[in-house]
Amino acid sequence: MKKSTLKFRFILMVCFLQLTSGISMGQVPQYISYQGKIMEDGIAFSGSRTVTFSLWATDSGGEPSAALWNETQTVEIVDGIYNVQLGDDTSLPTDLHTNDELYLQVDILHPTQGIQRLEPLMPFSSTMYALKAANSDSLDGLDSHDFVGINGGTMTGPLNLSANGLFAGTDQLVLNSGNVGIGTAVPAHTLDVEGDINTSGVLMMDNTPIFVIDDINVNTFIGPYTGVANTTGIDNTFIGIDSGRRNNEGDSNTFIGKKAGEWNATGNSNTFVGAQAGERNALGHGNTFIGKEAGHQNETGSNNVFIGSRAGYSEQGSNKLYIDNSGGISPLIYGDFEDRFVRIAGNFTVSGNISSPSIRLKNDDGNVFIGYDAAGVWGSTGTWNTFVGDFAGHLNEDGSYNTFIGKDAGYSNTTGYLNTFIGLGAGYLNTGGIGNTAIGLDAGHNNETGHHNTFIGRAAGYYSTGRNNVFMGYEAGRSEMGSNKLYITNIDTTEPLIYGEFDNSFIRINGDFEATGEIKGYAKITDTTNISDSTNFIDRVAPLQIGDSGGTQLLIDGNQIEQANQSTSVFINYKSSSDVVLVNGGGNVGVGTSGPSYKLDVNGNIRCSNLTQTSDQRLKTNVHEISNALDKIKDIRGVTFDWNEKSGFKTSPKKQIGVVAQEVEAILPELVSTDKDGYKSVEYTKLTAVLIEAVKEQQITINKLNAKIDNLETNKMVEIDTLKGQFHQLQIMMKNMVTQNLDQKKEKLLLSME
Repeated sequence: MKKSTLKFRFILMVCFLQLTSGISMGQVPQYISYQGKIMEDGIAFSGSRTVTFSLWATDSGGEPSAALWNETQTVEIVDGIYNVQLGDDTSLPTDLHTNDELYLQVDILHPTQGIQRLEPLMPFSSTMYALKAANSDSLDGLDSHDFVGINGGTMTGPLNLSANGLFAGTDQLVLNSGNVGIGTAVPAHTLDVEGDINTSGVLMMDNTPIFVIDDINVNTFIGPYTGVANTTGIDNTFIGIDSGRRNNEGDSNTFIGKKAGEWNATGNSNTFVGAQAGERNALGHGNTFIGKEAGHQNETGSNNVFIGSRAGYSEQGSNKLYIDNSGGISPLIYGDFEDRFVRIAGNFTVSGNISSPSIRLKNDDGNVFIGYDAAGVWGSTGTWNTFVGDFAGHLNEDGSYNTFIGKDAGYSNTTGYLNTFIGLGAGYLNTGGIGNTAIGLDAGHNNETGHHNTFIGRAAGYYSTGRNNVFMGYEAGRSEMGSNKLYITNIDTTEPLIYGEFDNSFIRINGDFEATGEIKGYAKITDTTNISDSTNFIDRVAPLQIGDSGGTQLLIDGNQIEQANQSTSVFINYKSSSDVVLVNGGGNVGVGTSGPSYKLDVNGNIRCSNLTQTSDQRLKTNVHEISNALDKIKDIRGVTFDWNEKSGFKTSPKKQIGVVAQEVEAILPELVSTDKDGYKSVEYTKLTAVLIEAVKEQQITINKLNAKIDNLETNKMVEIDTLKGQFHQLQIMMKNMVTQNLDQKKEKLLLSME
């Protein structure tokens, strides 16, 4: 770099601090407004120059990169005058005031003579100390962090408020006599919030969860230790300290009160309201306990209703009714839902007519309504109905000869008649169904207009909408929507122990069938040679055998069908080796192939509406992103091909598209499997993960190329601006030369005339 050899003259005109729009009162700006003048050969220069400004602790100066601060600006100069703001492009350091002396160095890029430095360097005096006020280290002798420290938008110290508080627009944060108010100027509590409080996490008190909303499993836990052990339980509501504390898999429970349902583990569909209600229940389901310590000792009993303080305290059975205010074994009202029995331990006296929202006897039309808002409240004209239980037959209009016993039993019935619904919610949605019998909690719940159904058992026929069905047992036929069906079972299943179709005179036993007497009728078995009594190949213990005694019998045992010779395959609808479904001795299933090598081996196309593979993060470990995915993909060929005869696959007029397993194995061996005969296959779906990472890597490369292009365009524009400046200077020089030449000619002319 050369020092100034041109006749440059630098004049410092103004150097001061100023407040500009956008800076609030009391805030010190972080730049210095600066004005100077440049002369070239005694002429005020106009145009643009690239100028580098730098600050130094001494007047010796040097390369700007070694200075305390530097920045480069393109300066517009008019008649030798230019104005800049130091710190506009590169912020001034906040510690400049710590230097005893400061000097400003100005380097100007000349288009032909390179960098020209204006000397001597200009000293600064009090300017930096004015900037110091923007970053004062102390307030009244105290560290500023004792008040409020702001770092990246975050308060790092305590906030001390005046009596007027802190205001931000229409929002308020107020400190008043030790109370904090948000949205209110007069907080009455330690923390007083006027408005909603929203949290996406868990509300804690003393490091203990007191409010949990589980959106995934639809659980709500309010109170210390409520539902803390829950793992897979869904649709639960626990309110009160320790309520549902040990629940882990139980679903659809409602526990309200201290320790309500505390020991429940897997019990479902329970409702416990009251301190320690159902506290010891572990496996019981479908219970309703209302009152302090109601059903306290019940562990496995189900479908009980206990109402009152300590009602049913020691009862361990199921389907019981207790209404009492003590823990005795002889409650005021005792019932057994299974036996349809109710006992009142005391006198029951009626003097005169009974007419109340809970009990109404109408002798004129033969109706008996017992229970809060039982049927008839809407002006029922039906006759000879018996409704017992809150809201039993609640909407009945002109339905007659119905018997509804239990809360909400036959709730929606309007015109249906000759129905018998017994149990909480039994026949709840029935409107016009005729001759139905539903006994048990929620039995026949969704049946609206179906006729002549018999549902016996909790939730038996719950979703049924058909006719002439017989469902017996816990949740028997719960999801069956058809008609003329028979289900006898004790679980919700499509394969009940006894299944039948009345309209087809068909019955199926899903299990062993034992007969000690004669079985009359016929069975549709084409070869009855070896179906005989216990002296041949079957008896009351062994499986049914069809075939000869030479070891090729077909054994039918429960839900299992196999050859007596375990290594022999079972063929179904066998016609040829290319059209077969079979299971061989290794447990493989083949479709269209006689020699399956995998659990499911299909020779042909598979059609389905959806196909998913397990991919839950909770089931995975050692998860790492695939590296160099693009290089791996580039080394794999995508090919078209035809299957040859050796493959055993059906020929197709369409070209096949895929990859070559051996080539993939050399690069991604994790995607290739080899069967017992040495033939290889590729897990095409897993290539998607490699393709995802390859696309991401390719996008990074594209982004880098775009950045290079943008940089080249920027540099080009700088070169153009420099050339424009040089051309402008050339014009000025030419103008000056012409002016000087004319002056010289004029002077010579005048001399010659003299």
